[in-house]
Amino acid sequence: MQIVVDAVRHENEEAHPLFFAMRVAFFVFATLVLYWVIHAGIERFGHRAIAAENGPLEIAQVVLALVGAGFLMLAAKVSPIGQSGMGVSALLLCFAAAREMDSLLERWFFEDAYTWMVGIPLASQAVALLWRRRHFLLVDLKWMSQIPSATLFVVAGIFLCSVCQFLDRPGVWGEGAFPLDESHPSYPVKLAIEESCELFAYTLLAYAGFDGYLVARRARAAVRRRTAAAW
Repeated sequence: MQIVVDAVRHENEEAHPLFFAMRVAFFVFATLVLYWVIHAGIERFGHRAIAAENGPLEIAQVVLALVGAGFLMLAAKVSPIGQSGMGVSALLLCFAAAREMDSLLERWFFEDAYTWMVGIPLASQAVALLWRRRHFLLVDLKWMSQIPSATLFVVAGIFLCSVCQFLDRPGVWGEGAFPLDESHPSYPVKLAIEESCELFAYTLLAYAGFDGYLVARRARAAVRRRTAAAW
């Protein structure tokens, strides 16, 4: 394990700044294109059609969550270090995707189906993964604390669980004699704001997964070079 730690540390120190700048530029461009598409969709189809339950914005959230989870699973597979953090993060994104599809799952199966059919199996896998990596948890955590994608994942998760949940509370948008409920003409605009904020959080999470995968590949290459040099 020490050779892995030394190789990854050296790779982080020698990483060219241009590599990081290109990743950031790609994320900025992709985000701008995504929200341009949303704006064009709202202008053409209206707020209600875009932000409806299980509509385009929610579908995009599920897709981005699953994309981020997929990249993190690949990262955990190829990386010589950090598997516990990447694996658990991937499972969290899978649960988030199921949570966004809760109404569909409840319609197909039963109430709170996403918790029992998805949440419990994912939690069991997370516990099993942490148990298998129990001797390397501190090493994994230290390495993940040094890569930008892990920080971005945490920030996006905090935004999703705090700001987005805050915007989802009815009292934030009016109360008493002037509630902004489904009968209010501005209700579709409220939905569009909420769902767009959630989509931004999932965009960050997907990018964190993609960036984590790139970093994991570089870490694997660094370990292979160090191992070959040692022989």
